[in-house]
Amino acid sequence: MIVYILNLFISTILNFFSRIMKNKYIKISAIIGGLAMMLPIFICGLRYNVGTDFENYQQWFNYYLSNKISLKSEEIGFGILIKLIQLFTRNPQFLFLTVAAIINILIILFIRKHTKYFELGYFLFVALYFYYSTFNILRQWIAIAIFLYAIKYIYSRNIKKYLIFIFIACTFHKTAIIAIPIYFILNMKLNKKNIIIILLMILILYFGLDIILLRVSTIFNINTAKYLNYFNKDDTIGANGYAYSSITMIALIIISITKKQYLLNNSHGKEDITMLILMLAFSIMGINSLIFSRLQLYFLPYLTVIIPNMLKIITKSQRKFVYVIIVILGFTYMYRALTINGGNPLPYQSVLTVL
Repeated sequence: MIVYILNLFISTILNFFSRIMKNKYIKISAIIGGLAMMLPIFICGLRYNVGTDFENYQQWFNYYLSNKISLKSEEIGFGILIKLIQLFTRNPQFLFLTVAAIINILIILFIRKHTKYFELGYFLFVALYFYYSTFNILRQWIAIAIFLYAIKYIYSRNIKKYLIFIFIACTFHKTAIIAIPIYFILNMKLNKKNIIIILLMILILYFGLDIILLRVSTIFNINTAKYLNYFNKDDTIGANGYAYSSITMIALIIISITKKQYLLNNSHGKEDITMLILMLAFSIMGINSLIFSRLQLYFLPYLTVIIPNMLKIITKSQRKFVYVIIVILGFTYMYRALTINGGNPLPYQSVLTVL
């Protein structure tokens, strides 16, 4: 576990110095920021037999060594990525390294774009266990990272660029299609009527997603058999759901109480609140629903932006104290989650140590 603890604090410290030097020493700040990014990428990318899906993706890479990409393949984007890597190497380890780079770079670009305290944002990305989730479900996390990066096009109302990115995300994981209505939801006015409409849409999705998926599969002739297990109710996945629901609810309550101040200090405060509502709904429904526990991952990483932005609603003298409290609670959550070892990030071993 020590490698993960060092990764968390070293990357956070480097990102912190990158932030405070950003205005006066741009080049030095960029170098430090690059170093902060390299550490988590290498730890994730150079892991060996770490994570429940490691062998599956290794086999996937080896499959494409002797097979061509099918245009009918549901993961054509992932297949193309593997084929591009295989132009340079036949070593499957480079798949994990490349995916780690894609995900973490897009995530840090998203965080840097939407919060001043980006070192705290990336700290939360690691501490809230999202980073360790990327050790598994690689295809979906690529899709999630692409979606998060593309959110800036929602704010600039550039639907063409946004849809291009979501289309690319869908070639890695079909669940990214859920990002299409997000463009319109985040551009809705924040009022009681629209909040009720959003919640009703989510309820319809919750109770009718299996029917909707069946109809879509019939119309577009898509084989959805492998997704049927996602609709099972599973009480074993509730632990993270309760934690994420609680964190989201606390954030939503605080922001609701200080709404005027939050909106005044954050240019996209309205969208932050809307996203919190989506997070809370999906995290609650994801407590015992496998499909919604996967869908919530598109929204929950936005906590890495919202929580740091909440620092703006308190006085400067209070920020240091609250900042430290967030770090302590975040580290405690990560340590506890790692002891549970969901997704099997432990024990950690690197490909460098097994050669």
